[in-house]
Amino acid sequence: MSSKNIILSIAFSIYSILSFAQYNTQTEYRYLKFINSQNKTDLIKDNIKNAELVANNLLVADNTTYTSLFFTELSKSHNIIDDSETAFYYTLCQRILFPNTSTSSYIHNTFFHNAYAIQLNDSLSSVYWKMTSEDLLPKTYSNKLLLLMELSIKLHSEKLTKHISNLGIILKQQQTPIPTWYTHWEYLTNIGFTAKEKINLLSFEKDCDKNIYTSVDKKQRLKIYSKAINYYIHNGSITKASSLLVEYKKQNHSLLQKIDACIKGLRIKCN
Repeated sequence: MSSKNIILSIAFSIYSILSFAQYNTQTEYRYLKFINSQNKTDLIKDNIKNAELVANNLLVADNTTYTSLFFTELSKSHNIIDDSETAFYYTLCQRILFPNTSTSSYIHNTFFHNAYAIQLNDSLSSVYWKMTSEDLLPKTYSNKLLLLMELSIKLHSEKLTKHISNLGIILKQQQTPIPTWYTHWEYLTNIGFTAKEKINLLSFEKDCDKNIYTSVDKKQRLKIYSKAINYYIHNGSITKASSLLVEYKKQNHSLLQKIDACIKGLRIKCN
């Protein structure tokens, strides 16, 4: 095959892949729009799992004409089934990752409706709207992902934990430098802290201490040690649990802390 034919063949293949991707996104969008128009919650709930799988694929590899519209409809689906937190999250996905001028004006009322539904006040709702305005968005996709992750974490919603974790996976696959605040969020999540418990444990400052244990005050540090030791014992990582227990014992000498440390020591010996 001549070099000219090879180039034409490659070009046709790329065109076919892009056309197929757009067709698939268009099809998924139209189906989502159709079932939303039916306003039947049982039908929408049955489709949610599939729609979110499609969304995860679009986050990784797609940005066709219909991507922005798909995320708008996915947000609407969650709105219809009274899941305002996830509805608001998918609106953020659309505005940050797949901005569209016509969509922006269309979803303005929905955006603020969902913001109020998750207890954001007027001021904070406006901040979120402004920070996700197309003219203020970061230039690179990786930085857009980071913005989406940060704004989602600051909502302190347990429902969004899996979505934030998924964004973290995508970011790591892109070999993007991971900020300290996400490393801390991921660690606290893994050892069992809830979204609301993490509120006062995270700092989004660029110069925040990379060591989670020295980035918080003493009371918070004791709680992190306690949960982390329990986590590692539960998962059979006895060496790590023992190492943390040594550090935990150095932190405080209150009666309750001594009793807690003794119990953890006994649990370690029993494993």
